[in-house]
Amino acid sequence: MKSTHILLALVALSVIATPASAQQEVRLKSGGVLLGSATIDGEHAIVLVGDSTLKVPLANVAEISAVAKADQPQPRRMLLTALESRILNGASKEVVGILAEASRLSPEDPQIAFWYATSLLDAGYGKAAHEALQSNLAAIRKAYPGAADQLASRVEQRLAIEKLPGDLVQRLDHLAAHGRQRESGGSRDQRACYAVFRVVDQRGAPVQVTRQAIQASGNDEQLEPFSGGYYLFSFFQYSNNHHEPCLLNIRDIGVRQETLQLRIGESAYRLPQEIAVHRFDESDKRQLLVKAVGRDGKPLKGARVVLTPLSSNGNVSDQELDFKANAKGEASVQAFPGSYQVRVERPGFVSVAENVQIRNEDDSQQQEFKLYPQIAAAADVEWRWLSMVGGETLQGEVRAAFSTISGMQQQFPFPIRFEQEADSLFIHMMGPQMGSWNGRPHSRIPSIKEMVVETDNDQPADREAQQKAFDALDLKKLSDSSAKFKEIEFNQGRTSTRAPIEIGKIYVVTVTTINHQRGQPGELAFKVWVDRDTSVRSEGAARGEDSPFSGF
Repeated sequence: MKSTHILLALVALSVIATPASAQQEVRLKSGGVLLGSATIDGEHAIVLVGDSTLKVPLANVAEISAVAKADQPQPRRMLLTALESRILNGASKEVVGILAEASRLSPEDPQIAFWYATSLLDAGYGKAAHEALQSNLAAIRKAYPGAADQLASRVEQRLAIEKLPGDLVQRLDHLAAHGRQRESGGSRDQRACYAVFRVVDQRGAPVQVTRQAIQASGNDEQLEPFSGGYYLFSFFQYSNNHHEPCLLNIRDIGVRQETLQLRIGESAYRLPQEIAVHRFDESDKRQLLVKAVGRDGKPLKGARVVLTPLSSNGNVSDQELDFKANAKGEASVQAFPGSYQVRVERPGFVSVAENVQIRNEDDSQQQEFKLYPQIAAAADVEWRWLSMVGGETLQGEVRAAFSTISGMQQQFPFPIRFEQEADSLFIHMMGPQMGSWNGRPHSRIPSIKEMVVETDNDQPADREAQQKAFDALDLKKLSDSSAKFKEIEFNQGRTSTRAPIEIGKIYVVTVTTINHQRGQPGELAFKVWVDRDTSVRSEGAARGEDSPFSGF
């Protein structure tokens, strides 16, 4: 027979053998004792203590026996039982119920009143804790000097929290009981940090906040909105980052841009931080005259002008102001003072973006943007990667219109993209830097060469000759190739390489890099032929504008 069934049988015999009107001692496994009239109801012992009925799981009961009389007053025995249960299980409803009955039986006992108010507070009942404390505060202060005032302060704080929106209070209670669970893996030596706040304008109206507006030196960051414009921001932080501030960047359109510091704590139980900001009115707007012109300085009618607020670290907001240029290529922008990214774009042209500060002291400012026609080009790329470990070979090829190639990470073991700046084309390779693999150093700084395509008449190679030369170049035999090459100068950054390229030219790039899908270093070689693309024509070329590439 299971131990629970044995206990149930013994308890039942004890209860049956005792007259219903007699006092019984219900001894808990925690060591606590209840005095009252006990009966059995399924898996629970029902103990009638005075006018209160307590329901105790039989799994928590060690013994039920009859007693002639208690060794000490019943309220005191109940206090002892409640304190033992608090130590073992925390401020549970069972503890609150026991102390409620003890307080009813002995309302003048300051120790019972103190622990009753404490348990109510810990269980989240601020108003009831306030009533229990205030009913006998003078006597409690004598019984617990200092501690009574600390409890009173905690009760007042809880009363203030309970005035907050119900959904926020419920969330704070949950975090106080369980903490925030990590949404991803990480080190256990990180601490959870919290900030509760509300942003309002000078009229008291809430101001919306987005996750992008907050800078914090942590991870697993989460911003939760609640009723009334309140927010709870939480994240995990390493102990050595605790001195770094958590910043709130106010960058909403129509609100004065500010960077403010959020109060961060390791407990979500704290009064919200009220942040007041200034909302502009129409009289605060200033004019920014944006002029869009082509390479030749002529106005670009219909260009789109977009203003986006900037944060203090240069990140753009998710809000935008959108304008359209007139026949003179001008857009008169009315905007509030602050930092903005101004982007000008038009179909068939490369868009341009600059950061602009609209100043309160200037009634009007002017900014000119020069746009260049998109170059109609295409790129043929063939690549080959040879593992330095097992000799495995990967290879492939891809062709795309120049304006549509942004990266080849899915088809290419070395991410590249093609870019246009003014009237020039560039190949941009990400990740070339020094590194090591299993202690073996390897260079990820590429070699970039232009292939010299020779012709019989010393004239520039035509498209057919370029195609033939490109097809004939074997990536397996680059070291044995009879082709002629010349080195290309390029800008070498810490994490990328950028080299100029031209239409009608063939380039060869070699580099030692790591294929992250394989987790191995290898020798990568690829050849690029930049060709004209007759399927892509810029709007500028369609309107007859000159282009240095219009002859292809």
